[in-house]
Amino acid sequence: MARSYSLQLTAAMLLCSAILGGAAAGEIIGATVDDPGVGAAIGALGLTAGALIGDYIQGQEQRQYHANQQQIQRSREAEY
Repeated sequence: MARSYSLQLTAAMLLCSAILGGAAAGEIIGATVDDPGVGAAIGALGLTAGALIGDYIQGQEQRQYHANQQQIQRSREAEY
């Protein structure tokens, strides 16, 4: 149970980091080119891409966790 909670927390932190990274990149680019609209557009694109990537990573980690749990269960059953 603690492992599952830790995995979910780690995945949520990755997702937040990806989203914030995309938004920050847009803000930096907008300030560099002195056009807030460009920065907002790039930030929205980065935010969306970050969310998609974070969600994908979270799904991968969840699938791996469940596969590991199934393998542990099969190993336990094979011992008896």
